[in-house]
Amino acid sequence: MDTSQFGREKKPGKKGLIIGLCIAGAGIIAAIVGITQSARVSEDVKITGNVDIVEYILTDSPNYKRSGHFPVQGLMLHSVGTPTPSAKEFADIFGDEDYTRAGVHAFIDAKTGEVYQTLPWNRVAWHCGGDGMLTHIGVEMCETDGEYYDDDGVLHITDTGKAKKDARTAYSSAVKLFAILADEYDLDPLEDGVIISHKEGHTRGIATNHGDPEHYWDAVGLGFTMDGFRDDVAEYMKANL
Repeated sequence: MDTSQFGREKKPGKKGLIIGLCIAGAGIIAAIVGITQSARVSEDVKITGNVDIVEYILTDSPNYKRSGHFPVQGLMLHSVGTPTPSAKEFADIFGDEDYTRAGVHAFIDAKTGEVYQTLPWNRVAWHCGGDGMLTHIGVEMCETDGEYYDDDGVLHITDTGKAKKDARTAYSSAVKLFAILADEYDLDPLEDGVIISHKEGHTRGIATNHGDPEHYWDAVGLGFTMDGFRDDVAEYMKANL
């Protein structure tokens, strides 16, 4: 997809936060283990579509072993909050059997646009630290290596050209992936609460207080917004699915 079409009016944003991932609370973990509402959500779901999806399911990870399935009601977009553009590198870290801190359904590589699917789409992932992980698939966009975060968690761009290119690449794949997932689960991307960011999840009271991915988009300066993202997903669905 030509990402040049994706420019939207930029809205004021807040500073970036170090990482868009979190630990689940004990009560939520208990709920995760027990979710088996119907045959549709009691087995792993696989999908394919017009995006490079590398099936890299982390079956040894605690997140996979402890999580049940859930009825998908929405999709949540994150960015990783660190200058590591490689999706495989993140997937390998999260796949360690001793890595108990967080989980996510997929990482999007910032250089290639490849999607590394790390959990089945309908298996609960500990991606937002609130009830949103019982309703929403969580996808992380990797960020550019043309950036750094200072000790206060503020994002600084060091290579504008690289940062813009990497952000466009991840954004384009995210649009395609979210369109495919919305189609698979019969979701309207423009319906309130269906496609949200981690930041918007916090505003809704279903996620921890993070600013991603808006803080990343604001820093890169391409004018991407969640409203624009939702519109692009809807347009892609209409034209391609």
